[in-house]
Amino acid sequence: MKNFLKYVSAGLLSLVASLTYAQDTALLGRMYDDFSSALITLDVDYFIEMPSSDMIGEGVVTFQGNAYRLSTDGMDIYCDGKDIWMIDPDSKEVVVEPLTDGGASFMLNPALLFTGLKDNFDVTKVSEGGHVREPGVKDVVFTLRPKVECGIEECDIQIRRNGDLYYGTFIMSDDQVDIVRVMVNSITRSEKRNIEYFRPDQAFDSSWIVTDLR
Repeated sequence: MKNFLKYVSAGLLSLVASLTYAQDTALLGRMYDDFSSALITLDVDYFIEMPSSDMIGEGVVTFQGNAYRLSTDGMDIYCDGKDIWMIDPDSKEVVVEPLTDGGASFMLNPALLFTGLKDNFDVTKVSEGGHVREPGVKDVVFTLRPKVECGIEECDIQIRRNGDLYYGTFIMSDDQVDIVRVMVNSITRSEKRNIEYFRPDQAFDSSWIVTDLR
C-alpha cells in the first residue's frame, strides 16, 4: 500500500512573444504565492506509467503548506506535516509513520509536488504549448530540474494564462515507476484550517490492523 500511495500522491501550464524569461517565471511565482496563501483543494486525474503495467485513477487532495488530506480510489491519507496516516477503510488497515527529510518525505507528500517546487527545483526552460486543453489554446510550460534528491529527474508544469495549474508531468528516477502525469480538473481556494483538520478524526479500535512506525 505504501508504494502505491507515494506514486498516487505524486501526483500535480501562453504568453506573448515579447515577454522576457523573468516575466514568464513570474507566472510560476504567482502560482507559488497563491498556493501559500490559502487552503487549496485540487480535483485531479492521474496516469502512472510503470515498466510492467500502467495505472490510472482520480483523487482529491487538499493541502496547506506541507500538510494535506488525500482521498483516492478507496484510500484516505492524512498528513499534518509531521506524521502520515495511510488508511484503507475497506480492509480496515492503517499505517502511521513519521515524515523524514529528503527524497522519501518528498515522495510521500503530494503537497510538496506543488508547494515544494519553488525551493527544490530550478526552471531550465519556458515554452508555449503543453497538454492540449482547448483547440488553439497554448499554455505556458515550465521545465524544472530538482536541486535535491527527491525521486524526480525532471518535470514539466503547465500553467494557464490566469495562473492556474493545469497539468504536470513528472519523470521519475525510481525503478518501479517511469512517469507520473497529473491533470488538474478544478482548483478551490478557501480559508486556512487548524492543523487538526489534517489528522484522522476517527479512532482505530481493535477491529483495525494498525501499524504504527513512529
